[in-house]
Amino acid sequence: MTEPARAGRLKLLKGAVKWVVGLVALGFCIYAVKRYWHDFQKEARPDISELRLVLGVVCIVASYTGQAFGWMLLLAGLGNRLRLYTALRAWCYSQVGKYVPGKVVAFLVRARAAEEDGALPSKVFATCVLEILVSLVVASSVWLLSLAIVPGATPLEGRYQLLSLVPLPFAIASLHPRIINWVMGLYYRWRKMPESEVPALKLTDMLKAGGAYFVAWSFYGLGGYFILTSVIDLNSPGALTTFGVVGAFLFSWAVGYMMLISPGGLGFREGALTFALGAWLTTGTGAVVAALARLCQSGTELALAGIFWLAHQIVSRRMGKPRKSDESQHPSS
Repeated sequence: MTEPARAGRLKLLKGAVKWVVGLVALGFCIYAVKRYWHDFQKEARPDISELRLVLGVVCIVASYTGQAFGWMLLLAGLGNRLRLYTALRAWCYSQVGKYVPGKVVAFLVRARAAEEDGALPSKVFATCVLEILVSLVVASSVWLLSLAIVPGATPLEGRYQLLSLVPLPFAIASLHPRIINWVMGLYYRWRKMPESEVPALKLTDMLKAGGAYFVAWSFYGLGGYFILTSVIDLNSPGALTTFGVVGAFLFSWAVGYMMLISPGGLGFREGALTFALGAWLTTGTGAVVAALARLCQSGTELALAGIFWLAHQIVSRRMGKPRKSDESQHPSS
């Protein structure tokens, strides 16, 4: 067997293993929902609040828009400017690609769509990595802050609850442009890329992008809060409880993303959310809420990707612009 064939089989095997892990995790989620459905019915609202459910989906859409805008700002900081329409389309496409194990397809899909505005694939990849770092820092920072100030969000009590803030300065400091540029420079030199392509982000670039991601992830957590409260009446509603639930949703996203062995963090995100919501909900109710949140988030991702794909097809045909597949089939002489 040749080396390329062996590598191809190994890659296929890894993908299959990750899908099996994801399906098993999903199976446990379905089992948990079925097992605890009776408990959920005891705590659920008499009538589902359609308004809160709609608000939750609207907040998710706002979050995805803000993340696409933040990515566009990062790419502009590296010298590649995109139209907002292109950034939104590329970002939404990549959210569907993330369900392919390994998350590489998500990067490739985004790079392909961004090429329309002349973005270099190397810089798209660099900003995708930066987006992950910024998002993880923002999500974990909000979660740690919620643990420190929301009563009951953590088993720690009193002054010991403030220990949750210890990692916060280190997480924020890791996003300083000097550190980011140094790490990216190492990667580019390892890949033996031209020195001219090495990223050189400024502090203003990181502040703008960081602000966009902070707003975007705040909307993500708020969307989760509205989805939760559309089916559950919390015993202690208020600003602190809302912030605590927002932190729980961001924590679950971070855990799910870091679980590379499962497509889209399937199962792991739901388990983390069920655990984090334990301060307000029973295990059974938390499992059902986690499943509902995943349904709303994934449904929104698929809908947005479909809308942008359809809009792009219509615009391309009206402008008489051939698709790349057509160009490859009929090359110019």
